[in-house]
Amino acid sequence: MSMEQSPMISIPKKKTEDVDWTGPIRTVIAQSYGESLDNYPSECRPPAVSQAHHPDFYRLRKGVDHIQIASTHSSIAVSPNRSDPEGSRRAFNYFKTAAGMLTYIKDNFLHAPSTDLSQEVIKSLTNIMLAQATEVFLEKLINEKKGSGIVSKVAAQAAYLYTGLTEEVKEFLGRGIFDRNWVNLLQIKAKYFTALSHYHRSIVDTAAGKHSDSLARLNVAEGLAREAHRLGRNFNSDFVSTYSPTLPPDAGISILDLTKSFQALLTEKREKASRDNDLIYNLVVPAEATPPVIDKLSVAQPIPIQEVYGNPDVQRVIGPDIFAKLARGEVKKLEVADREPRSGLETLGWPAGSRQWKRTANAGLEGSEDSRIPPEAQSWATEVRYGGAQPGARRPDPSGRGGQSAPANESPRSWLEG
Repeated sequence: MSMEQSPMISIPKKKTEDVDWTGPIRTVIAQSYGESLDNYPSECRPPAVSQAHHPDFYRLRKGVDHIQIASTHSSIAVSPNRSDPEGSRRAFNYFKTAAGMLTYIKDNFLHAPSTDLSQEVIKSLTNIMLAQATEVFLEKLINEKKGSGIVSKVAAQAAYLYTGLTEEVKEFLGRGIFDRNWVNLLQIKAKYFTALSHYHRSIVDTAAGKHSDSLARLNVAEGLAREAHRLGRNFNSDFVSTYSPTLPPDAGISILDLTKSFQALLTEKREKASRDNDLIYNLVVPAEATPPVIDKLSVAQPIPIQEVYGNPDVQRVIGPDIFAKLARGEVKKLEVADREPRSGLETLGWPAGSRQWKRTANAGLEGSEDSRIPPEAQSWATEVRYGGAQPGARRPDPSGRGGQSAPANESPRSWLEG
């Protein structure tokens, strides 16, 4: 049995649109205060400062950039022919990288600037990507005719993810966040993969001689497949590709064909198993509506963005980090700026002299030979203090008129107040 391909969901790209806020404000002012917006022309004028300076804008911009990247990765994932091994590998990888990008958003944008970047929405989008990656892996197992034991476990994992998503995305329908066709498609896949897991588990039970258990699972699987086919017919009749750009144009007919052929297969297998039991085994088929739970096998995890951008192929595409080069240049400038004053201080003998004076100050030996300031240094201090004149001497008259000048050791204020 080769597995037919079901339609996959891609993440929609975010778009920016101009917003005219005067209409809503006019309505609020008129309804709440009974006044006209014309009375507040300056207050309702668009702000002069660009919104790009607001912190919320930066957070939104970063979140949007990462959503756009995740959207691009999901679009790449849904585009290849998955019956081709290379196409299957590419789809599996890009669904996981899209999930990794979304995980980064969820972990780093705890206070979402918009509803469609909220933790709950991002979590649902991540699970959709992982569910589809699991489905791609399952297709590969079936096409390569792997054993039904592992196929049933991976199918059970896909069913588990799609069933959980069916409930998650329902909460966002009334808020216009997710496409209604997403919910319908997820419901179909939840039932389809649950039926598929029971079908392959029945093959394992038959091989182990558990014919009654096998027939019980086929009964459950056929009922789920019939329900999936009914939902598939409704989906196909209601599906309009222009209203759902994140789904393939042939999503309706492809899901219908998939569920139709699978229901026919299960009906055939169930009827054969029932005849064999009546003619050969005469076993009592368990009456419980739900057979024992099948162990799940997780095969898809998000690929962190660090691994995505660390890939040599990606590095060749995006090129070297220009900011790293700029940073190295700035470091070199700092090193030169630090080296030049150090060289000048060493020429003046400053480091050694400062250490000597520090030892003298710390010693605290007043009156000792080491603690006395050298006469030459005292002379320098005197010249600096009195502008090169000796104490008691007269400064020259700066006006040049031969008037009286202030004594060198007298403050200018006391001399002027004379």
